[in-house]
Amino acid sequence: MVMPGTFSLVLHAHMPYVKKQGRWPHGEEWLYEVMADTYIPLLDTLNQLVNDGVMPKITISISPVLLEQLADAYIKEMFEEYLKERIDLAEGDVKRFQRKKEYQKLAQFYVDHYTNILESFRRYNRDLPGAFRELQDMGAIEVLTSAATHAYLPLLLNDEWVYFQIKVGVETYRKFFKRRPRGIWIPEMAYRPRGHWKGPLGEEKSRRGIEEILEDLGLEFFFVDAHAIEGRRIRTLFSGGETVENDPNWIPRGSVYNSYKVKGSSIVVIGRNMETSLQVWSRDVGYPGDPWYREFHKIDNVSGMHYWRVTSKEIPLEGKKVYNPEMAMERVRVHAEHFSNLIRNLLRDKDESSIIMSPYDAELFGHWWFEGIKWIELVIRRLHDDDIVTLRTVSEYIDAYPPIDEIDLPESSWGYGGKHMTWWNDKTLDYWRKEYDAEKKALDLRTYIRYKNGKKRYIVQALRELLILQSSDWAFLIFTNQAPDYAEERYNKHYSRFLQLYLAVIDNKEISSNDVFSEDTVFDNEVIEDALLSI
Repeated sequence: MVMPGTFSLVLHAHMPYVKKQGRWPHGEEWLYEVMADTYIPLLDTLNQLVNDGVMPKITISISPVLLEQLADAYIKEMFEEYLKERIDLAEGDVKRFQRKKEYQKLAQFYVDHYTNILESFRRYNRDLPGAFRELQDMGAIEVLTSAATHAYLPLLLNDEWVYFQIKVGVETYRKFFKRRPRGIWIPEMAYRPRGHWKGPLGEEKSRRGIEEILEDLGLEFFFVDAHAIEGRRIRTLFSGGETVENDPNWIPRGSVYNSYKVKGSSIVVIGRNMETSLQVWSRDVGYPGDPWYREFHKIDNVSGMHYWRVTSKEIPLEGKKVYNPEMAMERVRVHAEHFSNLIRNLLRDKDESSIIMSPYDAELFGHWWFEGIKWIELVIRRLHDDDIVTLRTVSEYIDAYPPIDEIDLPESSWGYGGKHMTWWNDKTLDYWRKEYDAEKKALDLRTYIRYKNGKKRYIVQALRELLILQSSDWAFLIFTNQAPDYAEERYNKHYSRFLQLYLAVIDNKEISSNDVFSEDTVFDNEVIEDALLSI
């Protein structure tokens, strides 16, 4: 008799802080798009599964900065306005396409789609964190935390700010989910072990391992990319499509089908399963590139709706054919069956303590890959009550099969080249100079918050600016050239605001402008103050 192994689908939901920081093409609409395309459709799907007697058992990490924005009154109001605007635009297309019936049918499809999203948002009382909490409380899903603003932890200058980022993340999680998180998604799967460290600007010092700080804060597990465990035995393809460099530190240390304790600690680590990840991530063989799926990059120049399908990766945008939702759903069924069989085949010859942990950015599903949420639903339905596969959250798997063996992990990430190149390169050195300067100055504020209570508001706001400055998104957007000007504007703004607040504290001066306090409102004052006093 075959004993079933474990499949854990892990989604990581994150958006940088965009409140009142631009609207389109860069800014708040990034958040509104993924709320409409990913988060609400995912909640609808998970609840439908539960109503049908199918417990999804997915694990989802929601970054603390995203949680705060989803709960923000201003963001909620503006999101409703965004949905109403989309409905109006789609209704305008219904009239505009009177003589183009294929397009008119799609326009009505979008009217119905955005109307349903608005109705769902209101059904959840406009409280998306609360909707995820309900699913966790009933045992349908597990929610993990992350670093407060998704900082790239291995490259932060001081361990105190690594602790600070994770501490704020843990306490923000407790605020929304009324429990402590068991696991964490370390941003970009970026890990650094204990030992000698050399930073982007030539700094050298002895550093704590990331797992030591996780242990201090009561966390139990995290994830790394496959090469950190399996070394060069596999051809690793990253989200950007690049293979790992020939690094002698990447020797085979274990298997991604097992969990391990990080050497010298109680922290559990599990590696990304690449065979399953490639089926979704790969630009060459991944499902989202199917000719029948909706084309993300081509939009209508009047309404901004997507009316075309991939057609072929070799065809330029002007040659794309009209999207057909019915045919796309047929391909979803085929791909869900293919993926489910892949999971079965991979686990068929493994023992019952084996796990396939398949992690993805949540926004890939529904937003980038429009049909992806439906694919998740069908995969879960096919693997529910399977005789070879057991669906489990990551904590359920660790509880069932606690790791025995230890592993000595190398420095790694899931970025370009497998290390830090995406965030540490010639284009990002100015960012790190300013971030490091802010880190050094911020350490002074520990003394001032104890003895200059009249400036507590300024101190807390300065730390809020530091947190936003530390977001890994700015370096990523610069390196990938997706929005370099916006990223540079953002990190310079938050660095400047930090300096203004810092000097006001040091020199005991007042700040005349209130913009900094009204625009950057993420995280509770008490959470920030408590985290500062604990480092």
